[in-house]
Amino acid sequence: MREPALAAPRTNCGYVPSVRPAVTNKPADQASPLVASAAVLVDVDNYDELRDVVDDASFSSRLMSLTRDFLAVCDQPVDQLTIRLYGGWFEGAALTARASEYAKLAQMGDPFPLVTTSRRISGHVELAMGPITSPGMILPHTYRRRGSAPRLKRTPGINDPSCCGNSACSARRLAGWTESPRKVCPTPECNVTYADAFFGSEQKMIDALLSMDLIEMITSSRMSAVAVVSDDTDFIPALLYAAGRGQGQVISMRRRRLDDLLADLLADAGVDDLRVA
Repeated sequence: MREPALAAPRTNCGYVPSVRPAVTNKPADQASPLVASAAVLVDVDNYDELRDVVDDASFSSRLMSLTRDFLAVCDQPVDQLTIRLYGGWFEGAALTARASEYAKLAQMGDPFPLVTTSRRISGHVELAMGPITSPGMILPHTYRRRGSAPRLKRTPGINDPSCCGNSACSARRLAGWTESPRKVCPTPECNVTYADAFFGSEQKMIDALLSMDLIEMITSSRMSAVAVVSDDTDFIPALLYAAGRGQGQVISMRRRRLDDLLADLLADAGVDDLRVA
């Protein structure tokens, strides 16, 4: 097991997509690239440890912990590591304030290089602004404000003696915001709409972007290992596909435990399922 330790100066390494492994006549156990590269793809909104970070020291510490867990399960030693952060970074074509904060954190809290007992690992942290196959492309509209709400359906007959069960019930009033066609306040003679009082936000196209990058990296590059860090089960089909098509190691890193059916699917496909703090 390789335990990385903090080191001082920073350096960057680039990822070159669509580079296929060189053909060699060496036996399999002797053939290895000069530089062993790997990647960690982080779904920020579905990884609590990075979602609410506000200072570069905490950011660097949490990336260090994530990297240590990743290296501990890698089948092969790693020389270069790319950490890509996925999120709703663009509202239209404009960089969001949150994206600007994470860009600063990625620059100031970059934990590379790392020094282990056997090697020095270079790398860099970046925001995923577009597909890895098109380095100059920016994907717009990945962050959207949502003013409407889905209709809420109350559970019939709440069986709890502490519930008042009348019109003053908070659950009844909350559902009342979404029951009318105009989604107006349930208080009589109040014309405030749900969109006036509340707003939500969502990230769009991020799951597809991360899945595309995972498949590209594991099938068309010389990456020895690629990990997806997320508690979102929407990535499981992409993990299964990548494990069946690629030559490198595929790792799922998550905080929450999967149910047995999904865990068995990943195990049967050869995906390493790792619980992280």
